[in-house]
Amino acid sequence: MILIKKLSTFFLQINKGMEIIWYHRWRPIIALIILILLTILCPLRSLSPLFWDTLDRLPIFDSGKQVATPSKQITIDSLPLQELWYWLFTGRVEHLEITRENLIVLHVSGTMGDHLVALDAETGRLVWEKSFIFHINALSADAERVYVGGINKVQAYSASDGQKLWVWEQPSKHRGALYVYAQGDYLEAYNYDAQKSPSLTGVFTLDAQSGELLVTKDYSDIFLQRENIIYTQTSGGFTARDKITDEKLWQFDAGGRLQRWPIFVDNIMYLEIRGPERKIYAVDAKSGTTYWQSSEGAFLDPDTTFVSKMAYGAKMIYVLRQGGAIVGLDYQTGQEVGRLEVSPPSVYIEDGVTRNFTYDRIAASEQFVAVYYDDSRELIVFKRQDIAQ
Repeated sequence: MILIKKLSTFFLQINKGMEIIWYHRWRPIIALIILILLTILCPLRSLSPLFWDTLDRLPIFDSGKQVATPSKQITIDSLPLQELWYWLFTGRVEHLEITRENLIVLHVSGTMGDHLVALDAETGRLVWEKSFIFHINALSADAERVYVGGINKVQAYSASDGQKLWVWEQPSKHRGALYVYAQGDYLEAYNYDAQKSPSLTGVFTLDAQSGELLVTKDYSDIFLQRENIIYTQTSGGFTARDKITDEKLWQFDAGGRLQRWPIFVDNIMYLEIRGPERKIYAVDAKSGTTYWQSSEGAFLDPDTTFVSKMAYGAKMIYVLRQGGAIVGLDYQTGQEVGRLEVSPPSVYIEDGVTRNFTYDRIAASEQFVAVYYDDSRELIVFKRQDIAQ
């Protein structure tokens, strides 16, 4: 073990000392060579967790860089948003979030593995970054921590500096990808087992600060549990049940599949439904009363189709339409407040064929809106101009 630690320290010192003269194209190759040498020289079983701690500090690949101007230009802007800065990424942004402390967190996938990137929302400054050789399945964040769901385990990192705080591995009888959902003092990890019928989901409630497992239970067709209400999803439907008594509280006929995760503002739950049409519903979380629904046309209609998940900030729901337009909806009525259109429009091309869907992403906080356009691999960040600073 002493030899292993010395080797690890030696390689890390080489990495630190040589970093100033490495060209970017050589850094991933040299980092990979170091990992291979560590793996050959030391049995992997005895190397863990030293292996993973070393990996966290190696430059597996460059995730991207801040640029002076974006490739997309604003053509129409009736939203109170001002452009701040831009990043160009080498890989695809799979997840995008903004914390309450105005930290933009991104999961970037690339040829050398997955990457976790944290940027300052005001300036675009790189705060910290982490490299992974395993696939990140889900991402969730709160003001203090960033949670990563992978295959069979969850990892938590400090939002301020990216230090690893804890790792939790699910029991052996539950194997598979984990979806994470931060809920204040605790974190929930969902393991959906689609091979079983009815679909069984292992729900693990963890202490957000320590990662200690508090509660574990298997449910049938569960979508989400929150504040003693269990929300289950069946074909075309959505049901809320009391967690303690199992009493059915209300049922919502969605006409499609719900997307993770709903947005909660006070007692209102905003649901995104994907089916023949893609719609957003504002529903009372306890009574099931529908306050409004978006008026969408056919799924492939470029003027009305939503192509991103929802985001919420300062009494406004944000979505991206096909073509990359940012649309703001009043959170109480669902009426369009304004939109921001870009040129050239966002498109997704696969194998030379233009597809009718994109991998565009949007996230928001009270002051900031971040948009990722996959066709140009760029992140554009805006700041609300109608919010008192």
